[in-house]
Amino acid sequence: MPEDALRVESEEGRLIISLEGPLDQRQVPALWPRLIEALGEARTEEVVIDCRGISGIHSAGLAMLRLADLECERRRLRCSQRNLPPQAAEYRRYAEERIKERREQQPPLEPGFVSHIGFWAREIIDGTVGAITFFGNFLLSVGSVLRRPGRIGVTEILYQMQKAGAEAMPIVLVLSALMGFIVGMQSTTSVANVAPGIFVADAVTMGTMKEMAPLLTAVILVGRSGAAFAAEIGTMQVKEEIAALEVMGFDPMHFLVLPRVIGLALAGPLLTMVADAAGIFGGTIQGYMVVHLLPLDYLIEVSHAMQARFLYEGFIKGFAFALTIGLNGCFHGFGTGTAAESVGVQTTTAVVTGIFFTVFLDAVLAGIFHLFHVG
Repeated sequence: MPEDALRVESEEGRLIISLEGPLDQRQVPALWPRLIEALGEARTEEVVIDCRGISGIHSAGLAMLRLADLECERRRLRCSQRNLPPQAAEYRRYAEERIKERREQQPPLEPGFVSHIGFWAREIIDGTVGAITFFGNFLLSVGSVLRRPGRIGVTEILYQMQKAGAEAMPIVLVLSALMGFIVGMQSTTSVANVAPGIFVADAVTMGTMKEMAPLLTAVILVGRSGAAFAAEIGTMQVKEEIAALEVMGFDPMHFLVLPRVIGLALAGPLLTMVADAAGIFGGTIQGYMVVHLLPLDYLIEVSHAMQARFLYEGFIKGFAFALTIGLNGCFHGFGTGTAAESVGVQTTTAVVTGIFFTVFLDAVLAGIFHLFHVG
C-alpha cells in the first residue's frame, strides 16, 4: 500500500483525512488502523474525510467509511465526508435512513413506578375532563330540545325504548324470577327462627323492590344497551361517519346521544316494574314449593308488606341507573379511536365502568333514602 494512501493535515481548526487509490479488500485492512490512529490523535472536534483521490471503491471501502462515521460518533467527533463517489454517497444516505428508522422503531424505555403513577393520574384527569365536557354538551342539547321540543325525534326515542326495554323483557323476567326464588330460599331459614314462614313474603318483597329489581335490571342494561351504545357509536367513529355528520352541519349529540339516553332512561323504570313483578312471582313459587304457602296467602302478605316508598325508590333508582348507563355507553363510544380494535376496548370499558357507577350510585341513593326517609 503506498504511504500517501492516507494523509492527515489540519485546516482551519479541522482534521482533514485524505484517502488515495482504490478502497478494495487489499488496501482497506491496512488503511483502517491508520485511520483509527489519526482519529485518536485528533485535537479538534471536527473531522473531514476527503475522498477526492479515490480511484475506485468496493464493498470493503463502503464498510470502512461507514465504520469511520460510527467511530467518530463514539469519540464525540463531528464527521463529514466530501467528494464521495456516487455509489458511496448513495450507500451513506441509505445507511442513515435505516438507522433513523431503527431508532424510531425502538420500544420506549420501561417507565418506572413514579412514571406509572403519573400516567395513571394523567389518564384519570383526561377522562374526568372529557366526561365533564361530554355531560355539559349533553345538558346543552337537552336545553335546546326543551326550548324547541319539535326538534327531538320521537320515533327514534320509541325505537330505542323498544331495543332497550321491550326486547330486554324476557331476560329481565327470567333472571328476576330466579333471583326472587333465591332470595326466598335464603330468607326461609332466617325467618323460620324468629317468625312464621309467611313472613318470607315480606323479606322477598322488600328485597326485590328496594334493591334486587333495580340493580339487576341495571346490570342487564349495562350488558345489553350500554355495550351496544359504545359499539354502535364507536363503529361510526372508526368509519368516520360522525365526522361526516359534523361536516354536513348535524350535531352528533342531538342525533346520536339524546335518543339513546332518553329512550334508555324511560325504559329503566318500566323494566324495574317488570322485575318487581317477576321477583315476587319467583318468591311465590319458592313459598309454595318450600314453605308450602298457598299462592293466595303469599300474595296477600305481599300486599301487606308492599309500601309506596319501595315503589318510588325502585323507580328513582331505575331511572338514575338507566340514565347513567346510557351516558356512559355513549361517552365511551365517542372515545373510540380510528383503529378497529379500539371499538372492543371501549365497549369493554363501557361495561366495566357502567357496573361500577351503577353500584356506586346505588350506594349513594340508598344513603339518601335512609337519611331523608323518602316516602
